Amino acid sequence: MFKPYSTIEDSPESITFEFKTIYLWVLYGILALGGIGFLLKEPMLGYVAGGCLLAYFLTVSLEYRKLGAMTRQAALNGSVEYSGSKWSFSNPLRVTIPKPNSGPPATRSE
Repeated sequence: MFKPYSTIEDSPESITFEFKTIYLWVLYGILALGGIGFLLKEPMLGYVAGGCLLAYFLTVSLEYRKLGAMTRQAALNGSVEYSGSKWSFSNPLRVTIPKPNSGPPATRSE
C-alpha cells in the first residue's frame, strides 16, 4: 500500500531500487510532533504522535523488511551499490543489488 521504494531498473544482472524521500520526512515530522508535545507538556500531542508512529510502522516500515534482507545479504558479499541521498528529493537514494544467479557462468569439469 505505502511502498517506501520503487523498482526503477530490473536487468538480468541486477535490480535497482529508489527510495521515496517523502517517507523519511514524514517520519521526521512525526518525531518533531512528539518532541513538541513533550517540551510543551501536552500529552495529547504525544498521543497523536504515538498513534502516527504506530501507523507509520505498520504501513511503511514493514515494507522495508524484504528490501533490508536483500541489501544486508548483498552487503555481506560486498556487492551492493549506493548512490544519491536519503534526504534529497532531486537525487533520492538508490540501491543496486546484483541478482543471486547473475555471477559468471559455472563451468563443468569432467
